[in-house]
Amino acid sequence: MILSVTGTGNKEAGEPVRFYLEKSDGGQILPIPANSSQWRSPTTGNYYYQLGACTSQNFQPCGVSYVSYTLPVGDYRTHCDLPTDPPPIKCSGNPFCSSPLGSGGENCNGWIRCSGSDRAFFSIVAPGLTPTPTSIPATCSAPMVPTVEVLNNKTYENKLDFRVTFGRDDQLQYQTYIKDGQCLGSWGAGVKNEDCSLGRGRVVKQETVNTNDSDKCLTVRARGKNLAGGLICSQCQLNDSNTCCISDWSQTKRCSFCRHPTSVTTSKTVCNPGQPDEYFGTRITWADQSEVEDGFVIYRCDTGICPSDTSNYIATLGRDTNSFRDCDYEYGTKSYAVRCYTDDCAPIRKLTPTPTPTPVSSCSSAVLSPSVFTFNKNKTQAVIVSGLVGANLTTDVDHVSFRSSNSSITSVNPSTDFSYPFSTTVKGEKVGGPITITADVYLKPDDGVADCFGTARVTVSTEDPWFQTQEGDVHSQRNIRSSIPRTALEPFFSLKGATGYPGVVSYNGSTKPDFGAGEVSSKKWLAKTSLSVPYRYS
Repeated sequence: MILSVTGTGNKEAGEPVRFYLEKSDGGQILPIPANSSQWRSPTTGNYYYQLGACTSQNFQPCGVSYVSYTLPVGDYRTHCDLPTDPPPIKCSGNPFCSSPLGSGGENCNGWIRCSGSDRAFFSIVAPGLTPTPTSIPATCSAPMVPTVEVLNNKTYENKLDFRVTFGRDDQLQYQTYIKDGQCLGSWGAGVKNEDCSLGRGRVVKQETVNTNDSDKCLTVRARGKNLAGGLICSQCQLNDSNTCCISDWSQTKRCSFCRHPTSVTTSKTVCNPGQPDEYFGTRITWADQSEVEDGFVIYRCDTGICPSDTSNYIATLGRDTNSFRDCDYEYGTKSYAVRCYTDDCAPIRKLTPTPTPTPVSSCSSAVLSPSVFTFNKNKTQAVIVSGLVGANLTTDVDHVSFRSSNSSITSVNPSTDFSYPFSTTVKGEKVGGPITITADVYLKPDDGVADCFGTARVTVSTEDPWFQTQEGDVHSQRNIRSSIPRTALEPFFSLKGATGYPGVVSYNGSTKPDFGAGEVSSKKWLAKTSLSVPYRYS
């Protein structure tokens, strides 16, 4: 047996075309076909066998042939490239392709386009045996209700692409209706009834509507059919849930098409008036002929028929406009065209006009709160930018950077704040001061240079008062706090006495005692308890 495939890549430099074989049930082929490589999907468990490959250069097809004398009895299918794992599968020639136009249509993310027979089915049977014909189901299954989506809005060239998704084992009935005017009331006359079409679960239909005489409304719907008992699609018109199963109609899509403007004219318009480089640009005007348009697209062309490419418009305008001013080229050097569009079913690609430059803000100084304060070592204080002179604090500021004139005495964190309210936390590292905290303000757009600044003055005083006990037991019905510094000669709350032991410290508060940088004692005797008759010392 000789198996062959041809494929065409979409890269000039060359693209591989790979030829794969699999059993119809996804099982392993034993013995493994000669000169092939085996791959198993970790998601589905199916086995795939690469029979060969070639390289398509400069968009020219290449071919692969495989000769087999030893394939075991069974049902097989072939396809180009390997399904991407996990699903959904992505490759154009593959029978599971999920490209917009289905298998054999547009390339899928750079995968190759293969011949139409890449999903070939065949069987290997024992000598002298006749293959068992494919069984015909006796009873139909309930078909899936199709979904109808608009893929591409090209109403400026009177086209819409509809993607219809339906059951993979179903057949499709697709209908369109057309009427003049707005999409209100009746559907109008039937235009298309494509019954019994196939597409392995997905098809794309492009509809073109003529609006030379009036606005138009296009209505699209679809339903699925599942057949059994040898029934053909044209015989399935009434759902009997036996041999003819028909789904409900899909959700209806009603899409407007606008009549394009007429009387497109051009005239001179002054550009850069009063400036040394004043010149004449072009003013384009037109007569609006539609009641349903959502806007207009403007085309600018060098020579010949305009537009030569309907997707290459230079501007999008809103509804009910009738003029456009072009100062990009001098008058008389370009030709122009205008078309309308609708977006009631899907948006078009809109072009954002160049915004008018916003005046750059400036500030002369910033106000910090608090502006003067004193706190103890190891304590913190929040400092916030509370105001600006000459700019808006909430809308004009990009970020604020904070710094200390002596970071060994006071530190700041964060050093930069990008969100309002702009603030930092100042911590006293050691006794000293006064120290200056500076906030450098950078306005939008940030050019890397501070636009103004503000300052605060801070002094770090000595540590909090602290005390120690010796030998005697200490109890508090609440909490105990003594901020023992690291520099203490003996950094313990309870010191050893003449007996060589410290006292026992106990408390009944909700939090453990705070001994600063010290500890309770050298023995770490600390208990949480209560006393019914507490001792009182005076």
